[in-house]
Amino acid sequence: MDGDAPITEDEVRDLALGFFHALRAQSEWTAAVLFAGGAPLETWFCGALPLADLLSFHAAFAEERHTILELSLQPAAGGRVRAVGEVEWEAVVRDSGAIVQAVLEEDWLIERAEDGGVRFAAYRSAEIRYLPGSAMLEF
Repeated sequence: MDGDAPITEDEVRDLALGFFHALRAQSEWTAAVLFAGGAPLETWFCGALPLADLLSFHAAFAEERHTILELSLQPAAGGRVRAVGEVEWEAVVRDSGAIVQAVLEEDWLIERAEDGGVRFAAYRSAEIRYLPGSAMLEF
């Protein structure tokens, strides 16, 4: 991919799906290569955190499924794009077997890397809305 080519929605979706796979697989290395060095990572449950802590959070779940419901791209400075959308998340809590079903509000800044691929320049999972019948997580 040309380093100056505009970032497409398909590239952003593929990046997100790769990250969700890395979370399920508990692969810190795979997840890390999807982020620019020093890229901030924020979540609805604790604000800013290191990638290793996010992986530890996801280790508590089995059968995770992430589905991108909505995604819109907005041009940003330096050829980046801001991707805002909703992701449906379903997972089984390993300790209890309870099922969590929710919609996450996502806000990502995506940039093109030197190798022509795309990566997260910032990642924010801003809010969770539990779906009816979902288990509620406590922190």
